[in-house]
Amino acid sequence: MLENNKREKLRQLNLLNELFVTYEDEKFMNFTRFTKNKFFDLLSKVRVKITKINTYYEKVVSPEIHLALTLRNFAKGNSMTTLNYEFRVGLSTVSELLKETAQTILTFCLLMFLLFHVRKT
Repeated sequence: MLENNKREKLRQLNLLNELFVTYEDEKFMNFTRFTKNKFFDLLSKVRVKITKINTYYEKVVSPEIHLALTLRNFAKGNSMTTLNYEFRVGLSTVSELLKETAQTILTFCLLMFLLFHVRKT
């Protein structure tokens, strides 16, 4: 089981390295429609809601991958099967992550919108 944990962490680290280090700003922007700075700004605001804890039975996907996967779907409208292959996560996991992260982003945006209008009046 320990080998699987190491393998899973390495897989996620490789994917994150590919996204955030290897991709130049222009390529990252094309991939997510966000600059790296805006990506990390949004991540800092939704991280608490999309972070899960590893259990013995379930290995979680990092919040960075949660957000990148969701933004990729928003940017390109890729099918869940395509996202499954791009991010190397299970198909049912892709569905769950999209639903959960999109709901979190929507809630955050609605809250910002309401706060803006309350301050304005």
